[in-house]
Amino acid sequence: MSSDVKKALVVAEHKEGQITPATLECVECARILSGSLENVQAVVLAKDAGAAAAQLAEFGVQVLGFSGKSLEHYTGEAFRNAVLNAAETDDFAYIVLPHTSLGMDLGPALAAKWGASFISGAMEFKPEEDAFIRPVFNGKFSQKIKPIADKVVVGALPGSFGQAEKAAALGEVTLRDYDKAPEGTLYVGAEETEGADLGLAQAQVVICAGRGMGSEENIELVEEAAALFSRSAVAGSRIACDMGWLPYKAQIGVTGQTVAPKFYMGCGVSGAFQHVVGMSGSQFVVSINTDPHAPIFSISDYCIVEDAMDFLPAFVAAVKEE
Repeated sequence: MSSDVKKALVVAEHKEGQITPATLECVECARILSGSLENVQAVVLAKDAGAAAAQLAEFGVQVLGFSGKSLEHYTGEAFRNAVLNAAETDDFAYIVLPHTSLGMDLGPALAAKWGASFISGAMEFKPEEDAFIRPVFNGKFSQKIKPIADKVVVGALPGSFGQAEKAAALGEVTLRDYDKAPEGTLYVGAEETEGADLGLAQAQVVICAGRGMGSEENIELVEEAAALFSRSAVAGSRIACDMGWLPYKAQIGVTGQTVAPKFYMGCGVSGAFQHVVGMSGSQFVVSINTDPHAPIFSISDYCIVEDAMDFLPAFVAAVKEE
């Protein structure tokens, strides 16, 4: 990467017509990588990209909107082809996309086709070293990695770069029709879990169960703790949901839901970055774990080194007595 100006292309993620917070973090990441917002462009892919493109332009970034039937729903092939098409509009050094379920699927395919390095889960960039920092081993360690290709696809870890702010001047919007249909895949449909959030989005108190709860029977202890508070909800880490202890609609994290309660209590939750992404907006965090080096302790206000199965009954009893 010898060029002084390294332009960046952001792949926007949107849900129900709204640009996601993770996309705004990608804009900020791209600004850091390229040195200026003037060197950042974003691409919006949708059946009708106009509204989402206009929304993103409010943050001062140039936006290219591709509208087409093949982009109504996500498929790796269609989105990959469209992003690569957008990448041909300028001499980009970076493609930046959210390290979400979309980015984790799309990022490697883009890098392979674009002939680029791929950095997944990037949480920091060190310009003086042209290197990225990413969490490994469930967040217990950080890895410094330097791309050697001239082009780089970056999966920006939500919660790491901060969100771009609205600008005084709107970015320029260019809308184009996109009619290239995928040849090897066909979108069939998607099913949403019933009762999607169990009240998690509105809950002021979230008590979350992790692997450390040991078994499904012990989830009762988490439910008893949640019952102490009004406007509370029970949630689970990905592992807890994978094991069937809680339904997937209760999962918090990259592939689950994002919550920002006034009070979050993690019970036997290790704090893998995929989970932390979904609860980092919590105002007050208490974590219970037998491992004093659990990653979640680094973002907790109170760290309790104890077995959750011993702590929770004592906690419930003490609150009821009080």
